[in-house]
Amino acid sequence: MARITLACGQQLIHQDDQTPLLRSLEHHGHYSECRSGYCGACKTNLAKGKVRYLTTPMAYLKPGQILPCCCVPDGDIELA
Repeated sequence: MARITLACGQQLIHQDDQTPLLRSLEHHGHYSECRSGYCGACKTNLAKGKVRYLTTPMAYLKPGQILPCCCVPDGDIELA
């Protein structure tokens, strides 16, 4: 279980370390069609913490960016 803090201050709980972060974000109104780490449509900036990838992302990521469609929080995180 990990606490996710969004840039707006909203906090979410991600409960399953085998379910992509995007699922928790979608349950709170954030949406992306991407599910494979290929298109990069769900790129998000990670302000604090670490994530672990369930599958290797194929989209290009700049330092500090993550793909919620194919990663899980590795502890509490903050998204920018």
